Amino acid sequence: MLLGHLTCSAQTRGDVGDKTFEFGIYGGFIHGQGKTKIKGTDTSMEDSTNSGFIGVGVNTKISDHFYIEPFVQYAIWEEDSFLFIPVHAKYYFGENFNVFVGPQVALGFVKDEEIPMDNFGLDASMGIGYDFLQNFFVSVRYCHQLTNRTPEPVALNEFLDGVPSFIKFDLESKVNTFHIAVGYRFM
Repeated sequence: MLLGHLTCSAQTRGDVGDKTFEFGIYGGFIHGQGKTKIKGTDTSMEDSTNSGFIGVGVNTKISDHFYIEPFVQYAIWEEDSFLFIPVHAKYYFGENFNVFVGPQVALGFVKDEEIPMDNFGLDASMGIGYDFLQNFFVSVRYCHQLTNRTPEPVALNEFLDGVPSFIKFDLESKVNTFHIAVGYRFM
């Protein structure tokens, strides 16, 4: 299944002054793990799903080992779509390995919500990458959601038997994601 979700990446390199930038497209596999918890209790609901994604981005060289990489990634999970917008500070060590970290905006466009959720999320994103065969690369990234996707109290009478609909609960909902990407750069 993983191979079915991997796509090639094409990148274009250019120079602006001392800065080198690479524009590209890429794709891969994404796993999402969602958890909603009633605040102040041990009661929670969890769900997970897998999908593929495509994306575009710009990798800008700041120094010999340091890059800044903003990009946009689009994924569809079942009937819902998500847009991820990370900005990574990337450090190359050795010739081919890199580590990266940065914030990520996660926008969810959910059609049918059992629990109303905020479309906006902010994540902490981190990962590792490896460049090989001069033009190819792979990366693995984990994103931990920092914001609560259900900031308003919610009625849970559909989920909890005997609870009237006028009783509202404070919830904490987060979606953490794991991404595997593969790509190609034109040098």
